[in-house]
Amino acid sequence: MNDTNIPMSWDHPDVYRYEETISLKIPGYHHLYDITDRLMTAQLNPSTSSAEVLIVGAGGGQELVTFGSRHEDWLFTGVDPSARMLEIAKLSRWSFLHFACDCSGWNTVCSV
Repeated sequence: MNDTNIPMSWDHPDVYRYEETISLKIPGYHHLYDITDRLMTAQLNPSTSSAEVLIVGAGGGQELVTFGSRHEDWLFTGVDPSARMLEIAKLSRWSFLHFACDCSGWNTVCSV
């Protein structure tokens, strides 16, 4: 069986269209990140401006872009099992994203 022909596989070539199709599948997609950011910020101790955040399933990069652009003092670590999704995140136009990756299967970790 060839995994690249399974529509739900993160190895499918359509994964490169993720950014343009995900918001069509999930109404209010971009608002979810804004809400999550506000909830996370509200839960932090007001005297602490820094935070360490683990993003599980960070391949698309939207969490990193949204949170990173709003919180320069936060440290983000993104983890994703799909090397292709991490490639998409790396193509981001945001200059504050820097990747150090080991893209070998389930051990894929990117520190931003």
